[in-house]
Amino acid sequence: MKRIQILLSLAALLSAAATTAQTVATGERPVYENEFRSPMVLEVPFVLADPARWNDTWSSEKEYADLVKYCCEKVFIESLKMRARRVGGDVVAVTIKTKLRNPNGNHDKRVFLTVELQNDGNTIRDVTPPKPQTAPHVDKGVSVEESDSATKTTVLSVLADDLKPTTKLKITMALRND
Repeated sequence: MKRIQILLSLAALLSAAATTAQTVATGERPVYENEFRSPMVLEVPFVLADPARWNDTWSSEKEYADLVKYCCEKVFIESLKMRARRVGGDVVAVTIKTKLRNPNGNHDKRVFLTVELQNDGNTIRDVTPPKPQTAPHVDKGVSVEESDSATKTTVLSVLADDLKPTTKLKITMALRND
């Protein structure tokens, strides 16, 4: 998988003087500068790693506004916001809302979105207790019709000690025609 490093000033994410790497990866070369084929992987700083932000308040959509620049077969993340709260002595629940947009002239799409938190390329274990199920969980994806948007909500529970200033949010977007 080829990796493309894109350096952006993400002052809204960290501090006015901060510059960080935003990684976008895909299985093939980009169609255009910021248009990728499925699957597309985005890695960005996780803005809620700071315990002072675990107050169940939604992050500003502006903190991830640069994600709109990247699209996977024309589908893009229109907005991303999240909140975190401590749910036990050592567990933090993170809720992530991702609004996807499929532009006019693009076929209806089914989007499979995987969201992970990572430290040094290793996924932080989700400690959400398993729910009783009659069958294994299968992600059916989110249907995003042409000229429309859809929202996917993901909830992760992680150990507070696993969240570091260097923690990354990794978003993998895979899609197919619906």
